Amino acid sequence: MVINKVLLARLNLPDIHKIKHPSHCTPPYTIKYMEALLKRSGLFKVKLCDSMPGNLSNEELFEQALAWEPQIIVLLVNSVTLRESQRFISFIKEKCNVFIVGIGSIMPEFIPQGLDIFLPGEGEKEAVALVERLKKEESSTHEEKERYKTYKENSQAYFLVDDLDELPFPEYSRPEIKDYRFIYPIKTSKKLVWGHILSSRGCPYPCSFCSPVARESYGSKVRVRSAANVVDEMANLMKQGVNIISFDDDLFTILKGHVENICNEIKKRGLDILWIAHSRIDNVDYEQLKRMKEAGCVLLRFGVESGSERILELLQKTRERINWNKKTKEIFAFARSLDIATHALLIIGSPTETEDDIKETFTLTKELMPDGIQIHFFNPYPGSKNYKELKDLLNDEAVMDMYHYNAPRINFSAVDLKRLKNIRSNFYKNIFLSPGFFIPHIFKYFSFYLNNGDVFCRLLHWVLLLK
Repeated sequence: MVINKVLLARLNLPDIHKIKHPSHCTPPYTIKYMEALLKRSGLFKVKLCDSMPGNLSNEELFEQALAWEPQIIVLLVNSVTLRESQRFISFIKEKCNVFIVGIGSIMPEFIPQGLDIFLPGEGEKEAVALVERLKKEESSTHEEKERYKTYKENSQAYFLVDDLDELPFPEYSRPEIKDYRFIYPIKTSKKLVWGHILSSRGCPYPCSFCSPVARESYGSKVRVRSAANVVDEMANLMKQGVNIISFDDDLFTILKGHVENICNEIKKRGLDILWIAHSRIDNVDYEQLKRMKEAGCVLLRFGVESGSERILELLQKTRERINWNKKTKEIFAFARSLDIATHALLIIGSPTETEDDIKETFTLTKELMPDGIQIHFFNPYPGSKNYKELKDLLNDEAVMDMYHYNAPRINFSAVDLKRLKNIRSNFYKNIFLSPGFFIPHIFKYFSFYLNNGDVFCRLLHWVLLLK
């Protein structure tokens, strides 16, 4: 096989336009890193097609893939886009002879038919080594299929990248910088230009609902980049006009020393950059939040999940016996005093959850006074502990239709599904449209909305659609 072209692809959800909930789009890190590695090798022409931002439909991606005539396609696969992945593979295989490698997070029983090889986990370096061997004719496609056969059969076999500093920085075109962004209001008068960085990988916490499907990295083993390497990438993005960074780590604050080193490096270089990150209320304190604020942190996303102690225990949110609600209120108050915006991530519809449990979550949310909330429906994604517990009750259709902004096909809560959907809409309305939230919010973020009118229009449109 003569290999000159490698196409990298990420598909969108089917019927994404029907989902009324606002959503963000982060880069497809695995194939973005692979793109950078392939370009560094200089052996291939590389094209990345991503339909997730919405500018390119899946059908258009299919046609572009065919028209470009690649010899190898690397497809980012997970259970959320499983149906579309199978359709894409069938379409391509019917039209031409191309070697298709799947990469990403999926359990063996859901690997799409027709994939020649599947590389689970963080397979970007392994995928590059694979295509380089084929390019140099050091092996055949048959030999490569045999080499990786076990990864199609064993869910315990997966790839991790240990030395993150070895990876080149992903490259972003101007359209990509425009597409990969968040729609969080930020206390600034700037027209925001978003950049995205992974500074670490892995999370050791035991949350039963967590799955590789919903994460940016893989496994429980924590690996971090050096502070100098991270801040080098921040500076590189700033040269492209980026003025706010999203640390998309599954848990940015997982290691206190890692956060301190990055903050110190930002301040040492005098970088004038805003940034946001994902955190947990039980691994930050006032002094750490203060240090983060001084280095440019303007917003933190916290997985609050629930206000019900019973549900938190069911979700295995923490190993330690702490008063989660009390600790959450404390950390949110600390952040507010330091002028760090807070965003509460919540889950409703957990197994056995009652309306009273959800009321506890609503009460806690009002007391927290967050700057924003996102309410996800419980979904036992493949790869999670909850999936293992509930998989006998799930069929393939239920798995392929899982998406945390969509009402679940199978409802495991004690609340009627129609009622559950109404509760979420009312939850949003009672928070966002209450005078105690809406009026201070407009005053605080007036300059932001004035300079980022597209965000205001998207959020307003969504609020008006709430039923």
